[in-house]
Amino acid sequence: MEAAIKEEQVTPEEELTLTRQLSDLKNDKRECKGKIYDLQFDGLSEADFASAKQAILDEHEQKAKAYKENVEKVRLDLIETNNQIKAKKADLKKAIEEIKANNTYVASPEEVSKANADYNQKKQLEDAAYAEKLTALKADLAKIKETSSVQTKELWAEFKRVKKTPMKRAEKATKLDELKSEIYRVSGAADLEALEKRHAIEDLTKTHKEILAQYKNELDLVEKHLATVIKEKKEEGRKELSPLRQKADALRQNYGAVANPAYKFGLFWRNWGIGFAERQKKAFTNWDAFKDWLVHNAIYLIVLLMIVVTACIRPNWVNFNTVVSIVIATAAILPMSLGVAGPIVLAGTDLSLGRIYGFTAVMAGSLLAYTSSGQFVYPWVTSMPWIWVIAVMLIVSGIGGIFGFLNGFFTAKFSIHPFIVTLGTQLIVYGLVTLFVSEGIFGNNLSASFGTPIFEHYYNFVNGGFQVGGTRIPYYVFYAIIIVAVVWFIWNKTKFGKSMFAVGCNPEAANVSGISAMKTIILTFVLAGILYGFAGFEYNPIYGGAYTGTGQGGELDPITAAVIGGVSFTGGIGKVSGVVFGSFLLQIISNCLVALQAPPAYTSLVKGAIILIAVSLDMKKYIVKK
Repeated sequence: MEAAIKEEQVTPEEELTLTRQLSDLKNDKRECKGKIYDLQFDGLSEADFASAKQAILDEHEQKAKAYKENVEKVRLDLIETNNQIKAKKADLKKAIEEIKANNTYVASPEEVSKANADYNQKKQLEDAAYAEKLTALKADLAKIKETSSVQTKELWAEFKRVKKTPMKRAEKATKLDELKSEIYRVSGAADLEALEKRHAIEDLTKTHKEILAQYKNELDLVEKHLATVIKEKKEEGRKELSPLRQKADALRQNYGAVANPAYKFGLFWRNWGIGFAERQKKAFTNWDAFKDWLVHNAIYLIVLLMIVVTACIRPNWVNFNTVVSIVIATAAILPMSLGVAGPIVLAGTDLSLGRIYGFTAVMAGSLLAYTSSGQFVYPWVTSMPWIWVIAVMLIVSGIGGIFGFLNGFFTAKFSIHPFIVTLGTQLIVYGLVTLFVSEGIFGNNLSASFGTPIFEHYYNFVNGGFQVGGTRIPYYVFYAIIIVAVVWFIWNKTKFGKSMFAVGCNPEAANVSGISAMKTIILTFVLAGILYGFAGFEYNPIYGGAYTGTGQGGELDPITAAVIGGVSFTGGIGKVSGVVFGSFLLQIISNCLVALQAPPAYTSLVKGAIILIAVSLDMKKYIVKK
């Protein structure tokens, strides 16, 4: 039965059948259009042209019909396989119930004592044989290392001697190359022999564990007869189900590649859930794996602990409105987090974020009559139409892009670390915003007049919204979703996005492969600046009128969110989904601290600790990878 099931399994080549057929069908459709277009040059009569065209369309229709039939066949096969799995599970459950009802065997004390004695004797003999073989293998491994070390040292000593000996350059180069080759050969051969011994040790240990498990199972059949019989039956059932599950998985992936979006969405989360469960299960197999799991999930565990503590101390905090408020706060910080993630992917950072954000916020407020009392506003803007809001959004985003261009240009052109470049830009932008607000050098001062038409248009464009279940959702949440989609597309589907990751991994290798590192770095900082500018545009309706100090320290939360989300300071690593998740976790932490009424000093302590933990974990992963 099992062999028959295995024969029915979908092979890796067949898994892509539906995808290939769909691709071939699309290509055939394009080819049909081309054939029909070519018919007009064949000098056919109107009737012949119509007949030839219909024949081409009929041929394509037959292919389309065959494709749909194959899709339906795979779908029905998947349903049938799932039904077989359900039937097998039901049979297994029934068999276990019968075992429980019919198996009344209970071993006598004498039988249990004899079984224990036999088990201990066999275990001792197996342990002794295993220890002897393991000692011999470890001795062989140590001897290989020692011999290799001695030979390598002798060769290096000869290499240094030849290097210092006066002789013709060509002769010396030849001898040095020969010695290097010999060193690499000896070292490589020793590594291969050592690897074979390590594999032998692993195989020996695995066999030893299997033998001990077999002995223990024999003992359990006497001591815990019923439980052991049920365990064996379950194991037998799992073996029977395994080929069916493999077949179902292959069919599911095959059908999922061409199924409707809802099925694809469900399949994605199913696969993610299975993968997540397997990773967590693996973490609890031994102590070392558990320690690694603790280290790699430290931030998530801290956040979970904070949620539990907050929920215990403030029970009313756990409600739908809290979740919505966290999502809304995440939407406000997302443009900056996604912006600064780019420079971090390039193995840099951007300290000018906060000041660019503050400057563009002041500019947007001045151009849209939305600033703190007594601060600079152009008189003529108060009566502008609503379209002026869109124009100002583009203007301040462009200003952010200009500052981003300066950061990228000096970083790429003069090979200055982004830390220094963006620190200088931070001070320059602060000087500009101070002149703009305090000195009024760009025009005349005029107190903001709240309630003007342009003020209302600006507020409603950013902070207007609608009600969902009694909770108000502002428009800037949807702007954040759009920005996430755009940045994801840029990072994953464009040449620039792929170049950004290549430059972040290795700028020299990227240049050699034809990628312009300078252009990529500049565009990355320009994109970051545009996103800072857009965040500045949103500032006034969300937080109130901007002023000179707006944006001070504003780079800290976005950088923290990006790092929590897995964007690596070592460069070339990061995902948009990770940045979104990191921003969400950061807002959970902030919300918990507010709910607990923690002083601002504790907020800084917690965020600082999280940055250190996140960067430490990032460097640990980098060192392991290297």
